[in-house]
Amino acid sequence: MDETRPGFSIGFNLESFSFGGAHYAPQARSVSQPLTEALAALPGVSLRYPGGSIADRIDVIDTVGVARKPLRLADWAPVQPLSFGLHEYGDFVGQIGARAWLVLNVIDADGKAPADVLAERNARGLRSLLARQAVTHVELGNEPYMPRHGLNGEAYGRRLLPTLRRLERDFPGIRPVVAALGFTRVHLVAEEFNRGLVEAIGNADVDFALHFYYDGPPGGPPVERALRTLCERVEQLRALTGRPPVVWVTEHGRWPGGSVGDDGWRELWPNTYNMGAALSVAEFIIGASQIPEVHGVLLHSLGSPNGPWPMFHRGEHADDLFPSATLLAQSVLYPLAQGRVSRTLTSRVAHGGVRQLRAAFVVGDDGGLGLAVVHRGTQAAAAVVQVPELAGQEVAYRARAVVAMHLEAFNTASARRAVRVVPLQGSVRFDEGGRATLPLPAQAVVFYAFDAVER
Repeated sequence: MDETRPGFSIGFNLESFSFGGAHYAPQARSVSQPLTEALAALPGVSLRYPGGSIADRIDVIDTVGVARKPLRLADWAPVQPLSFGLHEYGDFVGQIGARAWLVLNVIDADGKAPADVLAERNARGLRSLLARQAVTHVELGNEPYMPRHGLNGEAYGRRLLPTLRRLERDFPGIRPVVAALGFTRVHLVAEEFNRGLVEAIGNADVDFALHFYYDGPPGGPPVERALRTLCERVEQLRALTGRPPVVWVTEHGRWPGGSVGDDGWRELWPNTYNMGAALSVAEFIIGASQIPEVHGVLLHSLGSPNGPWPMFHRGEHADDLFPSATLLAQSVLYPLAQGRVSRTLTSRVAHGGVRQLRAAFVVGDDGGLGLAVVHRGTQAAAAVVQVPELAGQEVAYRARAVVAMHLEAFNTASARRAVRVVPLQGSVRFDEGGRATLPLPAQAVVFYAFDAVER
């Protein structure tokens, strides 16, 4: 099992405005206990701040201090200070043992400040966070290709260049991450945008961020197409830069269908957090983990429980939170971030088409093996797995499976276990060819952990 990739990061896009309003108590200076406990159970989880929605309209240095500058945090919200500011974020990351992922404003969607002014503000904000918390990656802008910004790849590259140069000069230990375009949009061709970006920054040594929203018909491409497009972008970036690119998917999630603002769009939101969404999220995570150039994926979004893409649902009381189906799926798959994903081991479903299954093996730091699986089949099935290293051995397994009665099920205050995690355990014998059969529940996300074996 030589062909293993480096560590694969799993995390969340923390939408600071909605997160602060829903989960942070300014008077007590604390985040809700259920959320804190859930994230602390995922050691080293990445939390992207301030998320996507406001990253291009605020300077993070303005969220520091007692008398904070009133900010336009959303078109529909009054001007107000950000309660869950940069220092609160840094303290929270340290409290739960998470990794800080900072997004800096290089666009200034509201004020149109000069790029060199933004570079100075960005440096002040980053330095302020570093005084409290380590930062390994800094992303320069969020979705600069959106029509409201009026930027192509070249214009975005010129806009971010002063901040990039400041990072290279003053913060050499931090990796800059620039936003590439994943899917071609109506007004921009992905290949052209990314070419213009790379040329504008002089093919600087940077990582690339991509966003993918998928499934949820109508309106989102199938997961298979999203993964195929991700592979295409990796190859295009390799050709543009002349080196293997490092790619991060800093936002991903299941699209609810329709378009933002359509009549009835809110009624489609359960498509982002039901069992169907859990299967799609799991399939994307597992598929991305097997692309060597993709170093991590951040699920959208760790924000409000009252909108689309929630990780938690609200109970009857203010502090009563319980996990969404998508959070359960990501939590079950988190061992992918605690080992090395193998590209040499294979798995197939004994009965049913290949499209019903996506799987990945992970080699733990202790030498143990794990298997992540999403099974879309409507009937329980048997997965035939092949691990040559286990040929002729009897191996015990423990598994956690996310299951529900139907794909539309989601957790609510009255039915908070409509989507749940169930334990599985047993033992299997691998034949002389290294093959064994594992039980697969219908329409489930499963992670099997095998006992460590002598190598």
